[in-house]
Amino acid sequence: MGTLKFLRFLAWGLALGLGPWYGNQSFCAIRPVSLVPENNVNSVRAMLKKRNAIRVLIGSGVKEVMIQGRDIERKIFVKNERKYFAGRASLAFNCSGLAKLKNQNLHAGPILFASLQSPQGYFSYQNELYRGQIKVLAKREEDACDVVNEIPIEHYLQTLLAKEMNGSWPLEALKAQAVAARTYAIHKMSDKQVSRAIGSDAFYDLESSEKHQVSGGLADVTALTRQASKQTAGEILITSSETIVPIFFHAKCGGRTLLPQEVWDNAVEGYQGVECGKCENKGEREWKNVITVDRFREFLKWAFREGAGANTLVELLNNEKLIFVPDKIENKRIKVYIGEKLFMVSKTLLRRYFGRLLVASNNFSLKAHNSEIFIIGKGLGHGVGLCQLGALAWAQQGMNYRDILRHYFPDFKIEKVY
Repeated sequence: MGTLKFLRFLAWGLALGLGPWYGNQSFCAIRPVSLVPENNVNSVRAMLKKRNAIRVLIGSGVKEVMIQGRDIERKIFVKNERKYFAGRASLAFNCSGLAKLKNQNLHAGPILFASLQSPQGYFSYQNELYRGQIKVLAKREEDACDVVNEIPIEHYLQTLLAKEMNGSWPLEALKAQAVAARTYAIHKMSDKQVSRAIGSDAFYDLESSEKHQVSGGLADVTALTRQASKQTAGEILITSSETIVPIFFHAKCGGRTLLPQEVWDNAVEGYQGVECGKCENKGEREWKNVITVDRFREFLKWAFREGAGANTLVELLNNEKLIFVPDKIENKRIKVYIGEKLFMVSKTLLRRYFGRLLVASNNFSLKAHNSEIFIIGKGLGHGVGLCQLGALAWAQQGMNYRDILRHYFPDFKIEKVY
């Protein structure tokens, strides 16, 4: 069937609502398989024996999906139909109308609509070349699709290293990043919590975005990223209790790394804040931005919006002067008097409210002058876990990846899980 004929078939199927095939047994069989839920080493090894490929969301809310490849086998799950396209082919999926697929008796997440595979192992999507399989998901509440790339973990890491670091950086820095990113990816596969909204009811493990990890396509792979992946294959970080927790990384800590609970609300086993000592001379030494006092007043209303005295605070903010206690970059909280009452608020909330462009890291100090507040900081990113520019500096001085990881994660050990 040619592309045009296929599109006509798809439009015809959508016009019928695809209802007759929707609740049959073959469709129910493609719901996510329940994996071992525990995040200990043995359960993760068992999981990886069953599945060593990770499912990465590479396109979200797409109205039309165009995939190119050679010798493509396409499966439409809602009709349990397989079709083979010999030679080079371009397949299009018009996602308008796919919301008709929703059915309250099935899981609440996206619906696995179609999958594409090829013996060549390569697909082109949005000018990127991807290895592995491509899956098209119908979003349940809107006329749009998600696109997922299912790819072996090590091939995934080879593209990621060039995006999250730099494909030409020293090998030992890339190897440290490979272990950290592999741990995060495998934790997401085991934990099965894509997001709060979807939970475990999804056909992918993580997103290719700053929300999770940024990966790329085959064009991003370099000789060094391939080498870093191969030389650390299967290695992850585990805690002293042999559990796997998310391993975080960021561009530049600014002097000292932070604990997860200092940035987010939840503590994570094994983390320590450590002195970096190496990233200060990499990139810009400091950054500086400014906000008005009025904008800071609105921030305080937001920060204390759920407190017992929220109404009293609003009244104070509308009538009293703000006086800032002298601040230091190492302080974790901002102290400010509103009239005669002292309030303290976590600095991480300021970054959450104003965004990364105004507050580039969680290491900063505030200085008030007249109607303006200057935010002066060091570093780039949330500051938790591996400092990438610090790892670069350590590697340039001859430190190997194991010692780099030991520096930033002193309570973790490296374990080979496959």
